[in-house]
Amino acid sequence: MRFMDQFQQLKNRFVLFRPTKEDVAEAFRRSQSLGIPPSSYTKGIGRMTGFLGEVAFGKYVVSSAYVGEQCYTHDYIFNKKKVDVKSKTCTTKPRLHYVASVNTQGKKELQADLYFFTRVHKDLSKVWLLGWTTLHHITKAQNFKQKGESDEEGFTYLCDGYHVPIKSLRRPDSFESSRQYRNKDQD
Repeated sequence: MRFMDQFQQLKNRFVLFRPTKEDVAEAFRRSQSLGIPPSSYTKGIGRMTGFLGEVAFGKYVVSSAYVGEQCYTHDYIFNKKKVDVKSKTCTTKPRLHYVASVNTQGKKELQADLYFFTRVHKDLSKVWLLGWTTLHHITKAQNFKQKGESDEEGFTYLCDGYHVPIKSLRRPDSFESSRQYRNKDQD
């Protein structure tokens, strides 16, 4: 199967990625190298979600270089920019009014230039590429939510972080043209 055969452009602007056994094995290999954090809610399953999101991104943006095994502040380099791939586990198709998040401890300074968001089905059979944003956009003051704070939909945030509606992200199919965003203060 060719890489691009694994991707399907959806009507709602998302891109659906169907991982192969080899993709899941690669995510597992990456997750095993880090082990299970002692405070993990998911006993390490969240790492599989994150790494499978990274694998999907790497196959979608083939001109990116994976650096996640040497760096803990971002996952890829693309056009001299640091890209952090953020993934959440889900059981249903994502919706545009759902939220994309970069969890932090307090208002910790983020290190990447660009943030790319995915949702990974809990059975690891599908990855939805949702979109991306710049550091400048994600760190706007109104996007920071504290643990315990609720949004308009009634969702209560489980940890501090920057949270934006998926509908405010740039489309995943526009990522390759992101080279125009040279200054991280531009939006």
